[in-house]
Amino acid sequence: MTTTTTRPAPVADWVTINDLYADPYPIFRRMRQEAPVHWVPAVNRYMVVSYDACHTIEQDPDRFTAREQGSLMYKAMGHSMLRKDDPEHAVERAAYGGVLKPRAIKESWTSVFEANTEKYIAHLKEVGSGADLIRHFAAPFAAANLVEILGTLGADWHDMERWSQHMIDGTGNYADDPEVWARALTARDEVETMIDELAPHYRANPDHTLLSHLVNSPRILARLGPPKLLSSRTPARESSRAVASAERGWVGTPWLPRGDPRAIGSGHDVQVDPPSPRRERVEPEEPVHGLG
Repeated sequence: MTTTTTRPAPVADWVTINDLYADPYPIFRRMRQEAPVHWVPAVNRYMVVSYDACHTIEQDPDRFTAREQGSLMYKAMGHSMLRKDDPEHAVERAAYGGVLKPRAIKESWTSVFEANTEKYIAHLKEVGSGADLIRHFAAPFAAANLVEILGTLGADWHDMERWSQHMIDGTGNYADDPEVWARALTARDEVETMIDELAPHYRANPDHTLLSHLVNSPRILARLGPPKLLSSRTPARESSRAVASAERGWVGTPWLPRGDPRAIGSGHDVQVDPPSPRRERVEPEEPVHGLG
């Protein structure tokens, strides 16, 4: 979160970027014990670390806008949904909704998810002892599902995972590492080129994928612009982490017998252990009141 404030906040000058990358949760825990809001010089940001303060911010988009000036996300990924408020955000939600509604998931995507589940569980078994849950199952499983849903013909899960990771690395490149920027911009360019190349195919051969839906919806294109502007929607990392956290939660509840429906399907694991804990908001004018 970037903000202007008249209330002094503790300065967490003990926080380093390397420590945040290594394990941010002990840092967040220490901050919460001291104050809900801290200024962190290492990233040139205020960090809001308490539930109540985060909830206040999320419920007040008029005061705390998502339009952060100078956000690294603009450079790494373009102007994505995370940097938009309603009504612009609502337009994009509506644009994707038809492909991702429960009925569409049931009719078009459940069989894809099931097939990929079997495929990558088999791969995990083949790796055997020493297998890594994220690297050998969650990452390829999530990325392969996204390839199918998005309709990125000619790309595989390796491409999707790489694009997603490199662009996300760019959004967090507070150290301004030129190599990180180079990878992020290369990934963005590759995705934009791919979308430009696939657009004519989907105009001639429409199907139920997201890219086809967007390319063949003049109303959506009129509101959102060319398809290449939608290139930042490759959240493979978040999806893979959600899968991994769900598995960890299931393994961590041995009192639930195998096959018990309470062990799966609730979605509570994503709420308890979200795959993307950092959100940014901007308070352009007013001081930070009511967050303490």
